[in-house]
Amino acid sequence: MRRTICLAVVLLCAGSGLAQPLRRPEAPRFSAVVAAHFDQWDADHNATLSPDEIDRLVVNPAIHGPEAAALAAMKLVVRSTKIKPPQLTRDFLAEHSDEPAGLPVEEPGDSTRAAPGQPAAPFRGRPPPHQRLQARALF
Repeated sequence: MRRTICLAVVLLCAGSGLAQPLRRPEAPRFSAVVAAHFDQWDADHNATLSPDEIDRLVVNPAIHGPEAAALAAMKLVVRSTKIKPPQLTRDFLAEHSDEPAGLPVEEPGDSTRAAPGQPAAPFRGRPPPHQRLQARALF
């Protein structure tokens, strides 16, 4: 009995020392995924991915994994109302894949936004709940 317990303890200790932590394979970079599939995705072969091409590709059930993630990211960019979407050419996607996707859209009469490089205007609305609770606790 004592031998079996000692053997079990030795095997457990040896097994835990041999176990390697599981490493997740590194996800492919956005620019690498787009570069690998750009010609296939550009249906009209005009060297630009249009919003219509992206819409057709996003609903294609044969596309999944990193390719689907890249297309979903591009769909968010081209459908955004907060930025002026850039033209999604192969060169643009390769050069700017780690940068913001476009320029902020200026809304007419929107005086609450600060100009680039200027401090934001003070918030004049109701404070968020966590700040209201702190203010009550002080008084």
